Amino acid sequence: MPNSFRFSVKLPTKSITHDARLAGTESLIDEFFHSAGQFGGKLGY
Repeated sequence: MPNSFRFSVKLPTKSITHDARLAGTESLIDEFFHSAGQFGGKLGY
């Protein structure tokens, strides 16, 4: 993989917006950001 390669992530919105209807989703969002943060400097915009 080239050094310039960056990963792109997508928030699992269906579970947040449809299944949970935006209520009580703080832990899901926190878990997402924690997981995405594992990419470090390889995380793109």
